[in-house]
Amino acid sequence: MFAIRRIIHGRTMLAQIQSVDLHTTSVAFGVRNPAQNKIIQAHSEYYEDYWSQDLGSWSDNNNMLYKPSKPGEPHRPAEIYHGRAFIRYSPKKMWYMTKLVRNMNVDDAINYMNFVHMKGANIIREVLIEAQEIATKDHNVEYKSNLHVVQSFVLPAGCRKILKWHGRGRVNVNRSRFCNYYLMIREGQAPEWQPKNTAYSAALSYIEKLKMRTIHDGL
Repeated sequence: MFAIRRIIHGRTMLAQIQSVDLHTTSVAFGVRNPAQNKIIQAHSEYYEDYWSQDLGSWSDNNNMLYKPSKPGEPHRPAEIYHGRAFIRYSPKKMWYMTKLVRNMNVDDAINYMNFVHMKGANIIREVLIEAQEIATKDHNVEYKSNLHVVQSFVLPAGCRKILKWHGRGRVNVNRSRFCNYYLMIREGQAPEWQPKNTAYSAALSYIEKLKMRTIHDGL
């Protein structure tokens, strides 16, 4: 009887609370912090502009000095190392975007990223434009269109955790993941795409291995 009365009393109290125009989530279901969504949003916005362009030894490659070329030697193309550190974006999602622009002309890569409606594509487009400006300003590149992407990859840069409270005292851990994007562009047109291995080349290499094998304990 007491259990039934307690259930009926709880239902009537909940009905009275819900009849009033109040936010009843924290009262009825035990959420400890009703403003936690604002806290998570502020946490995300704070780290949204937390990135930098200092990638340590990768950025130091721009300061490398080479020996002057001798008469008759071909012109050494300029190489620009650029990127962005501590991007608030998942490295797994960023990996797809980095793979798309490899061995492409810089202008073609920028136009290609304009049609990919993802956050990672916008970041790569901005980094490519910044690399073009650095090439013409600091590396004496005459035409910014005469550049192609040589290396484009991403590495994880850790995560930040924040607690999110649910009903009945349950807690979930939200993770804001970060990544570092590395880009290297070179002066000149992009080389023609060639497959790494074809069926014919694989057959030739297999035949060469058969010719070079050694028969032990033979006559």
